[in-house]
Amino acid sequence: MKKYLLAMLGIFVIVILSLGAVWFLNPTHLPIRAVTVVGVPPADQPLLAKRIQAYSFQSFFTTDFSDLAETLEPYSWVKQVLIQKVWPDQVVIQFIPMRYIAIWNEHQAINEDGQVSELPRNLQAIPLMLSGPDNQAIQVLAYTQA
Repeated sequence: MKKYLLAMLGIFVIVILSLGAVWFLNPTHLPIRAVTVVGVPPADQPLLAKRIQAYSFQSFFTTDFSDLAETLEPYSWVKQVLIQKVWPDQVVIQFIPMRYIAIWNEHQAINEDGQVSELPRNLQAIPLMLSGPDNQAIQVLAYTQA
């Protein structure tokens, strides 16, 4: 009798856990109701708003944000995109801006990691102007900072 009760209890627990998992993984339960975006320059807000609105947000537990982050990071002014889920129904997307330290060959910029990229349109004034071959940017930058 004791083995029978333990077996029934085990089956009951498995059924309850399975039903709970099915409920939580259903996209209609716990939908994402609010998306907050932080750190976007005003000039880029309309374009990023369209990209974010086009993304298919499902539920709090089933939405995978890795492809959204990859879609938003290629902007020249973006160093990193952080996406955080906030219980129970909110998502916060934070843009960490690239910090540029020099203008390179008048049409490009060098970021804090020594990478050369296109000159962002909303770039603040940078007093340091450097030039040289693209593959020498890090060396020229190091020379000026020494």
